[in-house]
Formats: sequence, C-alpha cells, structure tokens
Amino acid sequence: MSSLAAASSGAPRRRAQSPSTARDRGGSSEDRAHAGDPTGAGGTGDFRDSGDLVELAGRIAPVVLAGTKRLPVSEAFESVVPGGGLQRGTTVVVDGTSGATSLSIALAGAATDAGSWVAVVGMRSLGLAAVGELGVGFERLALVEDPSPVQWAPVVAALLDGFDLVLARPPQRVSPGDGRRLRARARERGAVLVQLPDPNRPVVPDARRPVVPRAFGGEAAELVIEVVGSEWFGLGEGFGSLRSRRLEVEVTARRSGAPKRHRLWLPNADGNIALADEAPVVDLHHRRSGLRTVS
Repeated sequence: MSSLAAASSGAPRRRAQSPSTARDRGGSSEDRAHAGDPTGAGGTGDFRDSGDLVELAGRIAPVVLAGTKRLPVSEAFESVVPGGGLQRGTTVVVDGTSGATSLSIALAGAATDAGSWVAVVGMRSLGLAAVGELGVGFERLALVEDPSPVQWAPVVAALLDGFDLVLARPPQRVSPGDGRRLRARARERGAVLVQLPDPNRPVVPDARRPVVPRAFGGEAAELVIEVVGSEWFGLGEGFGSLRSRRLEVEVTARRSGAPKRHRLWLPNADGNIALADEAPVVDLHHRRSGLRTVS
C-alpha cells in the first residue's frame, strides 16, 4: 500500500489484545488440547525455560481484557460518549455542521496517549498543527492519501487489521456490501471505525442542517455524533480574535434509544477541550431542533 505514510519513522505495532494476535498465539483448540505439546512448539511440555512460560501466558490470555473493551477518550468526552469510551468492534458516524471534523480528530487524542495507533484516511487537507493541538500524538498517527473509490474499502479493511482506531472519510456513499465487510472486520479485530464527515454534503435550507447519514453501509451505526450548532467567541466590534468555539452535539447510541444533546468547548479560551457547564444534558426523545452555525 504505497499511499500509507506514517507520521513517525516507526511502523505500527500490533495490539497485545487484538483478536488476530490472540488467535495467532493461541492456535486451534485442538492444538492447545494436545497434551504432548502444550506450547505448540514441538516439545515435550518442559516449562523450565521462562520464555516458554511467557509464550504460554500469551497464548491463553483472554482476547480482550475487561479494561480494554473501550478505547479511552478525553475527560470532556467521557460524559458524552456512552460508557465513557469508544467501544471496540463498533462503527461510529460523526457528522454535522462546522466543527465535526475537529471533533472526530479530538476523539483520538486519549487513545494515542494510551498507546493506541490511529490511522486517518481520505483527508488530504488535514492540518497537522491542528491535529497536535487537539491532543493526538504524532508518534502514533498514520496518514493515508485519498484512495480511489474502488480502493477505499480494501484500504480501510487493511488498516483495521493493525490499528485500534481508523478515521475514514468515504469518497462516496458506502455500499451495503462494503459496510457489512468493514463492520465485520472491525468486530473481528477489536478496532473502532469512525466515518468522518463530508464537508460537501448539501444543507437543508429550512433547517440549515446537513443531510446526515445516520447509517454506515445501509445499517445503523452503533454510535452517531452529530454537530448541530457551532459558535465562535472572541471577536468584538472591529477588534479581538477568535479564542474559543462552543459546539452543540447530539449523541445517539443504537441501543440506548433517546438521543442526548451536550455542549462542548472545542477549544475553550485556554485552548483545551471541555464541557460547557452552563448547558445541561437535554433529552431529545420528543423533540429534535437544529441550530444555525455562527462562524
């Protein structure tokens, strides 16, 4: 894959708890049950060598430990994302008005701090300075140039094999077949696939909100985060500079029912990501309304 360019000189290391690694170490159930060769190395089961013990421990370890079933998110997102983190093996759709792309990138910051690798696909104009300001570690980031529509799904599938978190902007609507295969790959590998927003999506004139795809490949995503309002602060009457931006986001989890609405500073006046405390969580079960973006 010649288009893959890591942001650091090292190549991504595979996750210790990834399902593929666990299967590679574990072999088949018949192999593990073979009494004459419990290590699978052709020996007689002599575990006096500490290396054999380490290898055996790796082979019988759970595929995903309880503490690694979710990728961490920054403190501001913990009360916004159900469960306080991104559930491994799921698909997430992020979309909406101005600020949706920044929110998508910010979701990856805590994951890179925790040692996870992140891949970004199809964002040629992504500014690395802004990525760093959103908390993403360059040493755990790989950027992939825009694949062609034919190559997009295979490229994303390959990245799901080796990365904990893949942020991908499709060049066109994801087909049901590609959607099924990519969702299955994410579940199998224990990765999280985030569909990035399309800045060229048309806006509904009356509601002034983009047409948001609440599904990935024809099936509802496990989590949808939609930016429904964006407002900048800091400019006065001919003076000042932009210092902070407040986003209003609507979060819908497939299994939780009613969507919830939150406000976030992205960033606040100090350059950090934080909850906007003055805005309580709103239950939107009986109403859905959009806010006009103020830029």
